[in-house]
Amino acid sequence: MELLWMPLLLVASCVSADHSSPEVDANLSSINLTKPLHILEDHNLLVLTPAGLTQMLNQTRFLMVLFHNPSSKQSRNMAEELGKAVEIMGKGKNGVGFGKVDITIEKELRQEFDIKKAPELKLFFEGNRLEPISCQGVVESTALVVWLRRQISQKAFLFNNSQQVAEFVKARPLVIVGFFQDLEEEVAELFFDVIKDYPELTFGVITIKNAVGRFHVTLDSVLVFKKGKIVNRQELINDSNNKHDLNQVIKQHLTDLVIEYNSENKDLIYELNILNHMLLFVSKNSESYSVIIQHYKLASKEFQNKEHDGLAAFLMDFAPLEVVRAVWEHLAWSAQHIEVDNIG
Repeated sequence: MELLWMPLLLVASCVSADHSSPEVDANLSSINLTKPLHILEDHNLLVLTPAGLTQMLNQTRFLMVLFHNPSSKQSRNMAEELGKAVEIMGKGKNGVGFGKVDITIEKELRQEFDIKKAPELKLFFEGNRLEPISCQGVVESTALVVWLRRQISQKAFLFNNSQQVAEFVKARPLVIVGFFQDLEEEVAELFFDVIKDYPELTFGVITIKNAVGRFHVTLDSVLVFKKGKIVNRQELINDSNNKHDLNQVIKQHLTDLVIEYNSENKDLIYELNILNHMLLFVSKNSESYSVIIQHYKLASKEFQNKEHDGLAAFLMDFAPLEVVRAVWEHLAWSAQHIEVDNIG
């Protein structure tokens, strides 16, 4: 595939006042930005306090939390396996978070979630702290990932009629819905398998017979809704291409998010077919990281709303200059138009 020119904007954590405008200042002043907590990380797991747990529940669709006792060997082993699971899932993956709560310190959380014995692993979905899902009998990292991916797949919303679909998609900024002749047929099973890799997005399914009279779907298809409006429609009628077509449809709508640029998704920057990219270099260990990302997401959203060809926003954990140069060279080699000499 021929790659087009991709102007790359390296965004600093501060912007000179000379570049501001009354319109931008007015927009920013109307937004209430509370400073996020700086949550410590230990071996890939966020160390959660009551306030930290609340913040992460608001920031992730899926949050896996280990309630542990550091003096327990079983707890330490479980924490190690969960940390390995983070590596397998991919660090920095949007939509999913991993943390741990020391029940010897956070007694309020121990009581709230009725933790009788550590370790205990719970999965929170879309901020619901009243009904977390207990993960029992799963202790090895790869098994934890399999379990989590299954939960992600099962959280696709099942609609019984077209009115439910219409009301649901109007209430959410982005929803991808699969329309199938039979939810147990091969193409539907493919849909459930593929969406395991996209915990950051909201999915739903419905049988075509239950959607009669609306959406004009007669063949197995995927429809993408933005604020209730259909923005993309893809029929899944070719067994050899269905997986590729489905992944492409989904990936095109990851641009509403800030994506971490790392070894797992480095090729995504080219697969999105987006002409404009912002790349932010920032240290995750910095206390100002959360504030910077909060502003970065707001800024990227403004660009996405205005750019005709769209914009994809990426962030990269700060690294030494030689690593930054290597990333730049990778982009230059792939795009064939970016000059490495601009980094000094």
